[in-house]
Amino acid sequence: MTAVAKIIAVANMKGGVGKTATVVALAEALAASGNRVLVIDLDPQANASICLAGDSLLATLIARGATIEAFLENHLLGNKKTAFADCIRNNVSNVSHLNQQLSISLLPSSPNLRHFEQKIIHDLTPTQDELV
Repeated sequence: MTAVAKIIAVANMKGGVGKTATVVALAEALAASGNRVLVIDLDPQANASICLAGDSLLATLIARGATIEAFLENHLLGNKKTAFADCIRNNVSNVSHLNQQLSISLLPSSPNLRHFEQKIIHDLTPTQDELV
């Protein structure tokens, strides 16, 4: 039997509309239903990462460079040595269902995502000399 992956995006430019709560609750509900879940946190506030991993683990992942912006920076501007799987933390949830830890993995964000966004715009935008 072939597994079928589904992508669900929760996005809104407005703050305070429940994006993080929706993502975390949906991830936990899907995992409790027996699905393997990967949360990719693309918010520089990293609230979903904090909710799932906690402050201490998230700080460790940031220090290790195991975040979405570290991966993207390495692949877009760096030496492409970081593997995608190395940035994913498996079994990150401390929530259980029927005495089983929920199968939720996380590709975390961090406040550094804001700086990376600025850096990538600067580094990948051609200068006037390059346009000629």
